[in-house]
Amino acid sequence: LASIETAIRCCDTRDSAPLVLYVSKMVSVPATSLPRKPDQRSFNPREEVFLGFGRVFAGNIKENQDVYVLQADYNPGEEDAHMSSSIAKVQIRDLYLMMGRGLETLHQVPAGNVLALSGLETSILKSATLSSTHLCRPIAPLMFQATPIVQVAVEPAHPEDMDALEKG
Repeated sequence: LASIETAIRCCDTRDSAPLVLYVSKMVSVPATSLPRKPDQRSFNPREEVFLGFGRVFAGNIKENQDVYVLQADYNPGEEDAHMSSSIAKVQIRDLYLMMGRGLETLHQVPAGNVLALSGLETSILKSATLSSTHLCRPIAPLMFQATPIVQVAVEPAHPEDMDALEKG
């Protein structure tokens, strides 16, 4: 556990570093917005695909990599923890860079970056930790609402409407 925590603290990007990635949200996107691969079938325009949005805290994640999905209640110290219902092993299919509404295919993503990834739709409902080892402690989800960082100034199109705007 100490080597995993050190890798997270140092944002270790070496290939030998354990992978630790936190998926903070599952996002539904139209299947037609995914970049097409040459051997890929065409999608139904109404089909939706779930992508996990997250950040890599240590290691590198690669396409088609097998990872452990650790739910928030997972405890690696328990006996037979790797057999718990709070852990599952899945294969990550594709990695994407989210650029507004567009997605760009990636083959590998090192620590310190955010990404979207496919292959998690049956394993994660909201959030989870992904790791290359079942000995990793899950990253706990935040339990508070953050205040917005964007503010918008509003003013009336006609100055004489200021009283109506203030009333509203």
